[in-house]
Amino acid sequence: MQKAKGWLVVVICLALLSACTNGGTKNNNGGHEDANSSDKGDSPSSKLVDIEYMTVVTGSTPPDEDKDYVRNKFREELGLSIKRTLFNDPAEFKNQFNVRLAAGNYPDIFTVDRLSMSEYVNQGLLLDLTPYLDKLKPVMGVLSEEDLRKGQVNGKLYAIPKRPSGTYASTWIRKDWLDHLNLEVPKTLDEFLAVAKAFTELDPDGNNQDDTYGVTGTGLLTFSAIFGAHGVGMPGTTYLKEGQLTNSLYDPHMADAINYIKNMMDMGVVDPDILSYSGAEAADKLYEGKAGISFVSFVYLTSVANKPKVTALDPHAEWIQIAPPAGPGGSYDGSNDIGSTPGLLSLSSSLAEEPEKLDKIIEMLNYVATPEGELVVTLGEEGKHWEQNDEGVKKRTPGDHSTELTFIYQFLGRNDLSHLASIGYEEDVVKFAASTPRIETYDAFTLTPDHFNRADATRFIEEEMAKFVYGKRSISEYDDFLQTLGTTFGYQTLMDSVEQQLKDLGIGK
Repeated sequence: MQKAKGWLVVVICLALLSACTNGGTKNNNGGHEDANSSDKGDSPSSKLVDIEYMTVVTGSTPPDEDKDYVRNKFREELGLSIKRTLFNDPAEFKNQFNVRLAAGNYPDIFTVDRLSMSEYVNQGLLLDLTPYLDKLKPVMGVLSEEDLRKGQVNGKLYAIPKRPSGTYASTWIRKDWLDHLNLEVPKTLDEFLAVAKAFTELDPDGNNQDDTYGVTGTGLLTFSAIFGAHGVGMPGTTYLKEGQLTNSLYDPHMADAINYIKNMMDMGVVDPDILSYSGAEAADKLYEGKAGISFVSFVYLTSVANKPKVTALDPHAEWIQIAPPAGPGGSYDGSNDIGSTPGLLSLSSSLAEEPEKLDKIIEMLNYVATPEGELVVTLGEEGKHWEQNDEGVKKRTPGDHSTELTFIYQFLGRNDLSHLASIGYEEDVVKFAASTPRIETYDAFTLTPDHFNRADATRFIEEEMAKFVYGKRSISEYDDFLQTLGTTFGYQTLMDSVEQQLKDLGIGK
């Protein structure tokens, strides 16, 4: 009996040796594990699980799949192999995705927008994540209840939303111009107008030329603080006022805000070409010293690339952020849609029948929710892609890391403050923009109802707003404008739908 037992041990050892020399064992998904995967023992990550991720990549070229640092990190840490199916064009992505759906060939995880999410839910294509919330506790710890609403349909969670990006724009002013004219930072709406007038008429740059305006910007965003000072959101936005959902166009104080803006235009303190400017074109006016106040993103005035432009023509140019001026409706730098999100990630409903793959995807999402995982998907590898300075701030190392890093794996978004600090922005500038008060709006939570032509209505609103502020149409005709908007464009249909959708999400009475 002892000899037989010894012989059996030899046979088993030879079999194991043969398996090892053949380069690894076949896993349950039909792929092959790395020959060294046995080093991981029997841990959950010891089996390599294959999934497909389909999304849109815009603004950059991702690294080759085999050189993708984050993908390789997931493979190493989680035993997860991701096949990337990437598109540069959102329309092509949508087209190919629908082709895949028609063929029953679904990717495992993919990005959606609110409209397609609703459509796919009705077709039974998205996995209801509600039963898996206990397994997703790390993810739930990162996302707020407000965030989760963005991925809900009929009270159930069908998409993981990214945390919203920070708000970058605020009101900026030329401090050196204030000093030159012995003026204080304006705190009220009337003081704001007085400074704008002085910047236009009193030669703030001292060049003895009549070549400056008080204010410049991009479209109606130029007047974000003016709308805010009257307590109204940007035209067409929806917000709560005294507990009631209100569309800004029908807010009784909207006409007052428009009239105030018209008076600014009449006084000549605003660059008359604002409606034609892009953000970059408006920033050029600031670099050229043509205006001293602007509602603008801090990127244009404080990024490493743009800082030299600020002082290129005037080494004494000094821009500072200021609180929005107080007016009859409060002090707000325009409005901020809290329903917006940089992205929504959904899972195929077929994963309910593939528990091993589903568990691995949940493990990946939870990993990204950890401090370690967030560093991996936002900054990469310490010492190679980023370093920590003496103040504890993580900074990207010099050089182009685009051949190794892709940020499509930021499934939960990112901590904007630490991200911006890593690429050179000053913490106080970022915090100022993030903390400045804004009217909270909710329109991104909603979908446009069928048979409502939003494009035509939006174009009409923009055209009429331009007429009002440029004096081409009397503000006394504002009610007539609303009447046409309601009858010709059916705007009440939109407002009724938005109100009902928001109430279904628990927003408003």
